[in-house]
Amino acid sequence: MRAFLFIILVPLLSFAQIKGLDDELEKKLNRTGEDLSTPLKKSFLTDLMNGQTRQLFENYLKENPFSMMSERQVRSLLESILNNQKVGQMLNKNPKVMNFLVKWLHDKEALPSFLSIVNKPKKVKVFGYIILGIFILSFILNLVNSSGGLFRRIFYKFLIFVGATTVNILTFAIMFRQELSPTFRIFKDTIF
Repeated sequence: MRAFLFIILVPLLSFAQIKGLDDELEKKLNRTGEDLSTPLKKSFLTDLMNGQTRQLFENYLKENPFSMMSERQVRSLLESILNNQKVGQMLNKNPKVMNFLVKWLHDKEALPSFLSIVNKPKKVKVFGYIILGIFILSFILNLVNSSGGLFRRIFYKFLIFVGATTVNILTFAIMFRQELSPTFRIFKDTIF
């Protein structure tokens, strides 16, 4: 149980440092007068993209093409793309998830805001380091988890896995809360 709490608390303590880094970076950008509305900034993330993908990202960051369609058209497009795939079958069984995806794609802000995470390479690097740290920590905790019976070890491995996954998701949601705020708004409106 201590291991589970340790997995959760270590990354959460680093959020204060990350928030301070974000505030400091924003102040520097505003002081220098740099245009923050640049569609796609050059970074190690954009260097990984080929020309066609980069152009697609730039177009989606400027304006969401799905927002020009009606929700019915977006739904039929999604259904036609995912028709014979397992994801499509899962979405047919869960209409709330399908409604969320349709509204998320149709919203003017949600998709461009989500894709703008690419313009935050320093945050992405910090997030990558946190994921790597959580992975190493959970690996070490799984190695230490050798005492007790079989079911006890399986239970602790499951707790470590759930704890690490939860911390990774929470880390992503907290670090990129500004970029994810339209997505959270749509999620709240459609799912709940």
